[in-house]
Amino acid sequence: MTGTPSGARIALAREGSASVETGLSVLDHLVSELARSARFRIALEVAPDSSGEAVGAAGRALGGAIAEQLAGDGAAGVGWSIVPADEALASASLERAKEPRFVTNVDFSDIR
Repeated sequence: MTGTPSGARIALAREGSASVETGLSVLDHLVSELARSARFRIALEVAPDSSGEAVGAAGRALGGAIAEQLAGDGAAGVGWSIVPADEALASASLERAKEPRFVTNVDFSDIR
């Protein structure tokens, strides 16, 4: 990534909230929905040069921050959810693993 470094902070909360700036409004919306549904307080900022870099940078930053939560005392280390989001049905699964991985089937290439 050649843009400004990315960063994310995640905390558990009674009510989810998000401060998200990725340069892609749909990605900002999806991360905000994740925060609301998972009851996370998420702060995420990435400034990449392309939409593909935005998704990758956001995934890496969020993955690192979520990994800390999954490794906490009493955490199962895994989780999943299926959530309605506007006209879509979003699903996500998380697993604490040694090798980081971000997989999506959403095409962000034509979105600004």
